[in-house]
Amino acid sequence: MAAVPPGFDNLVLYLKLNDNTANSVIINEVGTHGTAYGDEGEVDTNTFSIAAAHANLERQFLVEGDEEGGLVFSSVPHYDALSITGDLCFCYWARQKVPATENKDILAKGTSNEVGVGGRSYHLGSVLGSGPTIRPFFYISVDGSGDADKRNYWAGDSGVHNAGTTYFVAINYDNSAQTATLKTGTVGLDNLSYKNFVKTGTAVGTINVASGSDLILWLNNLFGNGWEGDFDEIALYNRQLTDDEMDWVYNGGDGQELGIYHRVYRGQDGNMDYDNVQAVMGIDDSQVQVNDQDLPPNTIWHYIRRQVRPCGLESEDSPALIIAIDENGDMVGSTPNPPDDLTIEKLAGAKFKIRWRYTPTGEEIEPTGFKIYMDSGSGFDFESPDDTIPYMLGRNGEFSWTSGALSHGQMYRFCVRSYRTAAGESQNTNYAADFADSQGPAAITGLQISYQEV
Repeated sequence: MAAVPPGFDNLVLYLKLNDNTANSVIINEVGTHGTAYGDEGEVDTNTFSIAAAHANLERQFLVEGDEEGGLVFSSVPHYDALSITGDLCFCYWARQKVPATENKDILAKGTSNEVGVGGRSYHLGSVLGSGPTIRPFFYISVDGSGDADKRNYWAGDSGVHNAGTTYFVAINYDNSAQTATLKTGTVGLDNLSYKNFVKTGTAVGTINVASGSDLILWLNNLFGNGWEGDFDEIALYNRQLTDDEMDWVYNGGDGQELGIYHRVYRGQDGNMDYDNVQAVMGIDDSQVQVNDQDLPPNTIWHYIRRQVRPCGLESEDSPALIIAIDENGDMVGSTPNPPDDLTIEKLAGAKFKIRWRYTPTGEEIEPTGFKIYMDSGSGFDFESPDDTIPYMLGRNGEFSWTSGALSHGQMYRFCVRSYRTAAGESQNTNYAADFADSQGPAAITGLQISYQEV
């Protein structure tokens, strides 16, 4: 089976850092600011939530940093989405610059001195192997204390984080089975491979919430135990990823960067509002649900999407989807072209024959048929057509409809609209009108005859 993208649902933390595994410069993203700390002073931390677009999507971004040495230490403020108590998956790229001499912390929810505000939760890092090698570890606490009988600890094979080599690491945690698995790969390999991930500990229970505790990121050895090297694309999901999804994140070509996706914007009458994201689409999504739309009656809205590049820049606008809202506040949707050349012909018995043409050039959608509306003096009722004509009955773009017998001497107006089932109806109001006639002309009077002999 081909690798598949995991999408954005259940992605609760995304530390982009950079689109280059050999550099830890951090890319800015739009959001509200919290606080983080570095050796040069405070560093901004962004919180970016699109809960209205995807109920399960809540992401955070770290921003700023020292271009010379990268981020040194950062604290992501507590966010409910980060209090994961069940399954999860960590993915990241890493390169150790120098041979390891001690264990290294990478990322943790809560720390040992924060028991009063939630304590420990989950912890990601690396531990010394044999010789100057280092291997990934994953740690959970079931009560927040960090006590030996209340924690489980997994460590991977030696050599996964050897100095000078860039590795991709994916760790899945299965809460019900209380097990964790490790997959890794280096640049240039086709797929990830499983590594031994040995468990120490017998604690039973879900991961501690650590409510109120910050999420800590250690890089570049500020406190003697931080990672000395480069990191990129740290992602945390509140579910396990499948093998295919992990392979996609690892080597999905243009889709490898989780930063490649689409943002959906809208604007009234073509004036786009780029300050407010209406929804987010995965790079392969063909459709997306846009919630919480308050669109007033008798308005027209344009929706476009822009692809977001790995560096955070956006593409040009896509072609616009145009949505019309009628006088009742209902969405009209995509509509066929309106009919052309509407004419009316009187027939005997107070009947009319209506003719029109349909030109498909430039249409958004092909019509299912046409709705015939008749007004006898009280106005058109566009909620209740008097008849419908299937589109397939047309010949060379020409269509016609004949009415039944109507009231002699009464003025009638006729309007024809094209429509598409389960989509929309054209909103044209042009009409043709005439008086119904059931009696023919009046008798001729005053007839005179003259005679002339031939």
